[in-house]
Amino acid sequence: MIFIKNIKNAKYTESRLLKTGMRFFILPVVFLLSFTQAAFAEKITRKQLKAMELSPSSQTIFVQQDLSFVLTLPGVSPENVQVSLAKLPENVQFLFSRRSDFIDQDRDTGTRIEFWFSFLKSGEITIPPLNVTISGYRYSIPFETVNVTENPETVAPKMTIEFTRGAEPEKDGSYTVIAGQSVFFTVNLKYILQIAKFDWDLQKNSIFKEIKRYAITEGKPRGREFFNDEVPVATFEWRPLIPGEWTLPEIKIIAARYNGSRVEVEMPHVRINVIASETDEKNSTSAVESGNTNNDENDDVFAYAFTEDFNEVEPDVNKSLNKEQCKVLADLRSQERHSLPFSKKRTERFAYEKSFGISVDTPEPSLVLFYICICAGIVFAVLTVLLIFFKKKLFILFLSLLCVVILLCIASSSKLNSSYGIFTGGGLSPIPEESALVPQKENGGVRVRILEKTSKWSYVVFNNTGGWVLNDSIFLIK
Repeated sequence: MIFIKNIKNAKYTESRLLKTGMRFFILPVVFLLSFTQAAFAEKITRKQLKAMELSPSSQTIFVQQDLSFVLTLPGVSPENVQVSLAKLPENVQFLFSRRSDFIDQDRDTGTRIEFWFSFLKSGEITIPPLNVTISGYRYSIPFETVNVTENPETVAPKMTIEFTRGAEPEKDGSYTVIAGQSVFFTVNLKYILQIAKFDWDLQKNSIFKEIKRYAITEGKPRGREFFNDEVPVATFEWRPLIPGEWTLPEIKIIAARYNGSRVEVEMPHVRINVIASETDEKNSTSAVESGNTNNDENDDVFAYAFTEDFNEVEPDVNKSLNKEQCKVLADLRSQERHSLPFSKKRTERFAYEKSFGISVDTPEPSLVLFYICICAGIVFAVLTVLLIFFKKKLFILFLSLLCVVILLCIASSSKLNSSYGIFTGGGLSPIPEESALVPQKENGGVRVRILEKTSKWSYVVFNNTGGWVLNDSIFLIK
């Protein structure tokens, strides 16, 4: 029995020793594996290297400005990394590279390599992939495509002309236009901070009209942020009246650059080939065949300028007013415009006109009535909302009144926005040139509507006719 008991004790002791030995063996192995895992936890994998892309240090990239791309390799020491650049495009200049160790916030080490470039031209540019060798394995890491824009500190403002209607482009870069037909184009600017001055010159034998002016001409600063897009300045209607070789009217713009200086923007040279219309060619042929060739160039221009049908009917003047009398009449009409309809001011103006034989009364739109309509509209709108809120059927009445007031405001606004003046008399011109003034004289004191206006001339219509007159010959009704 004692022998058997000793054997059992021996087996139990052997088992305990075996378990204890296993513990001493397993613990170092587990510790070693944990240490190894911690040591290589931050090391970059092959999968990560294949998916890597070099990004620029800034998203705003200008021509001839230094830009860096950074390659970061966690867990890789600098001596185990070799890099090489492929052949670069002509518009990309390599400056230098810089290699360094880095330690992140978790105290893990790695390699950081900076690549510095400069770009000589604007546009979308892609640098060839970077060749990277790590511990004998070779990888190709692409550079992110960058959009390089002109440097605002050095680039000069640029003007472009965009034709929208009336001009047919040719292969040589010129445009073909039919004489007497309107050409519409928009003037755009690029690389500007602000417009300081905006004007244009008129041409002989043509009509030039500004259709729309955009916000950039208001002189308000756009901020220091750089804009690479084209900014519309104004849209024009241009009508050459005779065939020949033309250029567009000279647009004069002085703009502020991003570096603070002011320069006059050069207008692009656009060649225009103006051809005669089929109707003009037929008329010219008929005149030659009939022997009637006495009509000169100015007669054709004059005939064209009055082909449009103007529905604006103004009173006839039996007696011509002098310049001072025209100014008094313009002042009386201005006072009438700033008073209520059928007021005393209208009676005074009507009596003054009647004394010179102006028998037809053309009233001025009332600015006071327009403001009253706006106030009434606001009151009716508020009452309508309140009655709807309290579920009162009376809101239908005020809603109807609101609609009537809105219609009155629209009609009154349309009349008030039209520009009128008192013409002091004289000749009309088919084109804005003093040499083209016709001998026919108009009486002073006529109320005219101003359709177009330049720095020196205005195009007016009255009594179913129209023409260009000097601005000094009109007293505005304000």
